[in-house]
Amino acid sequence: MLHATTPIATEQLIKLVNQMPAVMWSTDTDLLLTSRCGGVVAMFDHLPGAVDGTAIGTFVDPEDRETVLAAHRAALQGRSAFYETRFQGRIFSARVEPLRDGSGPIVGVVGLAFDITERRRAEDALRESETRFRTIIESEPECVKLLDAEGRLLDMNPAGLAMVQADTIEAVRGRPIVEVIAPEHRAAFTELHRRVFAGESGTLEFEIIGLKGKRSWLATHAVPLRDAAGTIQAVLGITRDISRRRIAERALVESEERFCKAFYANALPLLITRLSDGMVLDTNEAFIRLVKRPRDEIIGRTTVELDFIHAAQRAEIIDMLTKTGVVNDVELEVKPADGPPRTGLLSLVRLELGGQDCTLGTYRDITEAKRAEAQLRASRAALRSLATRQQDIREDERTRIAREIHDSLGQALTALKLQLSAAEEAASRDASGGGLRARLHETTLMV
Repeated sequence: MLHATTPIATEQLIKLVNQMPAVMWSTDTDLLLTSRCGGVVAMFDHLPGAVDGTAIGTFVDPEDRETVLAAHRAALQGRSAFYETRFQGRIFSARVEPLRDGSGPIVGVVGLAFDITERRRAEDALRESETRFRTIIESEPECVKLLDAEGRLLDMNPAGLAMVQADTIEAVRGRPIVEVIAPEHRAAFTELHRRVFAGESGTLEFEIIGLKGKRSWLATHAVPLRDAAGTIQAVLGITRDISRRRIAERALVESEERFCKAFYANALPLLITRLSDGMVLDTNEAFIRLVKRPRDEIIGRTTVELDFIHAAQRAEIIDMLTKTGVVNDVELEVKPADGPPRTGLLSLVRLELGGQDCTLGTYRDITEAKRAEAQLRASRAALRSLATRQQDIREDERTRIAREIHDSLGQALTALKLQLSAAEEAASRDASGGGLRARLHETTLMV
């Protein structure tokens, strides 16, 4: 306890306080300064040491004066008091105590104030930073969450709450996050959490079942969250909803499966080639039967190398495909490994496989149809020739018959005419046969 009649700042205390960002002072019962010292006294435009008669309220900002005076009055009544005050743009945290005359009555106040301006600025900056960070997290469209070592939820932003179908953070805070993870994915999630708390980072895709029953696919990236000393305090997870992507991927897989089934089981010969050079990437059994070559002899070689098509003809077809996107029914002759060439109609479409521009070719074998067509043409020609021959035969027969009829009938008519002439002559000699003679004459003229 310092005696009121002695300076409160001994030589050792003065040295100590003067090295600190602080000020120490004493007042009498009228709250007039009797002494002050410290490393920040210079800002008061006075030298350390005794100060006579200056009111304590002089050294604080007007808006803090009543707070400071109230604290000093409390000290005069025997109570310690704490307060913060501002002076000349600086912030001080102060404590005042009663100053007693030995163990006797209170004769004044002794106070110690530390300059906390920089600390307060740092706190304000930290608070502003935390506010900005919280604003960013709250507005982040992906789930941001913190988990403790046991996997319990410490915090989660609104996007995450929406994913797990929680109306408020209170509904899920403190609960194990695995409660919303689909049972078949819990082991993998627990293992990831363990590894991250051991100092690793990792990713995982998993399915959750929300509090209201909705199933969603999520992808998370988890990292350890450390304090200033480097100790892992929590797991920070950034998680996004990939349900649409998973649906699209599943649809793609199903589409590919359907394509593969349709491709390999198709009765028509099918061939997939690289657009740039015609290298065969895949083919179905129907095409293998057509060309009578094993698959491993076809895959990886170009259609020109396999002598399926001439280079100039392929260039022409590919040019057509590039311009129109499709080629329909181009007649093409393919040479099997053995046997006569086959004739077919080639149709092509463009498609992309594994990032490569490719073609899907359909070959419709029309060899038998062409042969049947040729036979039909020959048959029709033969029929036309036969019809012509029959017509010629009919004409010849009619001519022959007409000639025979002409010859036979001519002879008969000539004989008849002679006989009629003889009868007419005989009738003319008979005086009573005038009428008969006239009829015979008419008949002769008709013949």
